[in-house]
Amino acid sequence: MVLTFDYFHKNIDDITTIRATNLAFEARMPNLGNELVPGTGPKRIESFGPWGSGTYDGFTVGFQKRMTHNFTLQASYTYAHGMDDVLNSTLASEIQSGEGINFLAISGLSDSFVGKVPLVTDANTGQTNANGPFVNSIGNPVPKAGTFYNGAKIDYGPSDLALNHTFLIHTIINFPGRCNSPEFSGHRAATISA
Repeated sequence: MVLTFDYFHKNIDDITTIRATNLAFEARMPNLGNELVPGTGPKRIESFGPWGSGTYDGFTVGFQKRMTHNFTLQASYTYAHGMDDVLNSTLASEIQSGEGINFLAISGLSDSFVGKVPLVTDANTGQTNANGPFVNSIGNPVPKAGTFYNGAKIDYGPSDLALNHTFLIHTIINFPGRCNSPEFSGHRAATISA
């Protein structure tokens, strides 16, 4: 009989998702909802790319026992905890799946801006980000002017790429006689995931 205990940690870089790469920072302000970066054309450029990141931690307990000469049983349980900054992870682009790139509102990031924050003023309240961050009159976060801001971080939370609990049962049955050769070996497996 064999018992195993394993711990896994992974920093996840470059999770693919969709973001509007030419949406100006000012687009979060009142009456400027579709403001684009000057010189990038009249429409949003919604790009599929490696905009997200996160972490994965998993702990696995495994059991293996040879029950008889011809029968081996294996089982394992994994608890996983994954966090990332991608609201909806997209492992294939919407162009590939036929839904079109304009699926951003459902599959993309909540906040597409990445870069140095400009000085802006809320037209409804007169509030500015010169001295610090604030939430504007339409509920959007406005970081302090001059700081670097990565909009993906607003979606940081539990990852939809990790199953919290996975239970696996696997058996190996060796048949007698000529059936013992690898091409005749019987394998039965069942997986239950939650």
